[in-house]
Amino acid sequence: MPAWHGDNWGPPLDGRRVVVDPFVFPGEEPRTLTLLPQDPNNIRDFWETGLIANNFVAFTGGDEKTSARLSFGNTNIKGITPKNKGVRNTINLRASSKLTNKLSFDGKVNYTNTKYENRPNLGETSDNYVYSLSVMGRYVPLDFLKKYYEKTGDYGRWPGIKYNPYYVLNELKNNDQRDRIIGFASLRYEFTDWLNLTARSGLDWYSEERQKTWPVGAKGRANQKGRLVETSRKVKESNSDFLLTASGDISSNFSGSFSFGGSLLKQYTTEMSWDARDFKAEGVYHVSNAQDIRPENYLWEKEIQSLYFMSQLAYKNYLFVDISGRNDWSSTLGRDNYSFFYPSVSTSFVFTDAFEMNSNILSFGKLRASWAQVGNDSDPYLTKIGYRSYTTNYNGHGYADVSTRLPAVNLKNELTESWEVGTDLRFFKNRLSIDLTYYDGATKNQILPVQVSCSSGYQTVVINAGEIKNSGLEMVLNAGIIRSGSGFKWDLSFNYAKNESKVVELAPGIETYLLVDSYPNIIEARPGQRFGNIIGYKYKRAPDGRRIVGSKGSYLKETDKSILGNITPDWIGGLNNSFSYKGFFMNFLIDFVQGGQLTSTTKYQMIRKGSALITEEGRRPRDTDDQGNQLPYVGVLDGVVEITDANGNVTGYEENTQAVDGQTYWATRGWQRIGEEFVLDASYIMLRELIFGYNFKPNVLKKTPFKGVRVSVVGRNLFYLEEHMQDMGISPESAPNTSAGARGVEVLSMPTTRTFGVNVNLTF
Repeated sequence: MPAWHGDNWGPPLDGRRVVVDPFVFPGEEPRTLTLLPQDPNNIRDFWETGLIANNFVAFTGGDEKTSARLSFGNTNIKGITPKNKGVRNTINLRASSKLTNKLSFDGKVNYTNTKYENRPNLGETSDNYVYSLSVMGRYVPLDFLKKYYEKTGDYGRWPGIKYNPYYVLNELKNNDQRDRIIGFASLRYEFTDWLNLTARSGLDWYSEERQKTWPVGAKGRANQKGRLVETSRKVKESNSDFLLTASGDISSNFSGSFSFGGSLLKQYTTEMSWDARDFKAEGVYHVSNAQDIRPENYLWEKEIQSLYFMSQLAYKNYLFVDISGRNDWSSTLGRDNYSFFYPSVSTSFVFTDAFEMNSNILSFGKLRASWAQVGNDSDPYLTKIGYRSYTTNYNGHGYADVSTRLPAVNLKNELTESWEVGTDLRFFKNRLSIDLTYYDGATKNQILPVQVSCSSGYQTVVINAGEIKNSGLEMVLNAGIIRSGSGFKWDLSFNYAKNESKVVELAPGIETYLLVDSYPNIIEARPGQRFGNIIGYKYKRAPDGRRIVGSKGSYLKETDKSILGNITPDWIGGLNNSFSYKGFFMNFLIDFVQGGQLTSTTKYQMIRKGSALITEEGRRPRDTDDQGNQLPYVGVLDGVVEITDANGNVTGYEENTQAVDGQTYWATRGWQRIGEEFVLDASYIMLRELIFGYNFKPNVLKKTPFKGVRVSVVGRNLFYLEEHMQDMGISPESAPNTSAGARGVEVLSMPTTRTFGVNVNLTF
């Protein structure tokens, strides 16, 4: 088999090249394979059409003192990958009652049960379907891979296939289920018409079971003899609080309110997992069937006690001043730093009321300003040292190791201080309104883990350091465009947000802080720079900006790393249009993200392996001529080569004319880690949602049991009006993350989906 066969740098798939066929069943006679491309949709056909079915019914009732609502929900989900499915059942009960003239009750309980089978594996792992589908050759017959698994039960071994996706689908199970209860109960007592007390207690509890299995014979040293990883996780968060509130008129011109309260937050998580390996019997996925069992136990416990106040003073109902303050005591901070206080103050002025403006143009006008501090604690146990005990042994003796993180015994809270100003203006009897806000804030004493010399016996230490500054502008515009006498209405809403995030400083001696390492680039925070810069190697360029080609015909890279982009968009926005006419209605929403970049591992792998569509450029249209003679290379990189003197000094540049093979033309960019190539523009414009429906008139429903009927068809995530993903089969929205520093990282992501649905709402 030629060396290129594992990647995609071989001869053209035009039927002129015949090779030994690797796609044969065990025991079959050797045969040849004529290299031809598979059906253009063979990868697309691997995915299935997902289906989500929601069923919901609610019952309400009550009298002048008591009301209750009971609802049942059921959701069945069929994923876009075969054998991926889930079900969610929900019961929700809400009740309120006026127990006496002064005492009232309100409560809610929600129970949810979810079960999922075969959740896809994600990331740069061989058991992620996307990995194999992204890099395998265009000549690979997916239908054969499916039949091979069905006939042999084995994953097989072929050039360019990381893991037979059909083996992964059927054998590498990834299941989970969760039971969750969320609820609260509150009592409110009215001492007088101006003084009341509310006491409330809430609970969020869930139990989760996860199971991942590998059969005997699976790939990977740890998996070959069979493996089962079971995790049992229980999470409980309870929050109890009270709030005493006084409100009313102070005089003919002044009114106000004052509230004082306190809360107790407790968070508790326990997790037990078993990594069971080396099965005694095949196909028995139970811990008792394993000869090598590695248990782990994890505990996460945290408590925050709080006292707070809120007050407002109003003058003639057009000038308002609000002052609040909160003090938290957190169990996660240093012994002398448990307590931290953060206040806020805001004011607003309705000048149209103050000056008794009665204009047909300006209907309402308000100015506002605020200043606030917000404190934040940390995860638990950063102030303490711990150890881990292992079930494995050395020469018959068990062992344990000490945490490699140096405890931060004096850990302080993070503190964000910000101010903002804004205005709310409404025109033409509220037909047009605009809300503008400008904000500026900084977060100090950030809790950061930084590396220390391993000679100290530790690898990291947690410190309070750094300052991140954020400033930006937000705007919401609403307009009633048309109000016709026939009943036709057109409303428009546009929102805009722009944020600038800058790293002001880190700890003394720390020049940069690594946020994410995503080969071949990293994302970092560096003082004086924007937060979330993508760092990597650029192409080496001549003074006129043209890329420099080396002696072997491939591009060269710079010696030092540079800023290649930033993960933060320049601005984001949305435009929503709503139309209605005689019971018919239609909405469509367009989302905008402009600016910002992402670093793509998918492009890196596809360029390195030659499977990306753009790698057609620079390849020979034919491998040999009609007589079978090897044709010369035709891929000549657009660039220049350096002219040097006898001492190696660059004296000038000339046009590159060296022809190279497709592998040198493209793959060397990945091999050399030229990160600039794998940074993509994350800007996009998308038709996010389209809804069309009809509300039936009451007179049409007179002879039916329904009080209301609403029918609509919905399409979401429909298509991009603009995107810059270079036909990689990925989406600019493929890099979301709950961690701010990782949201610009795309790693062999699952395909994004558009959804279509029909909603039927019946009211009895």
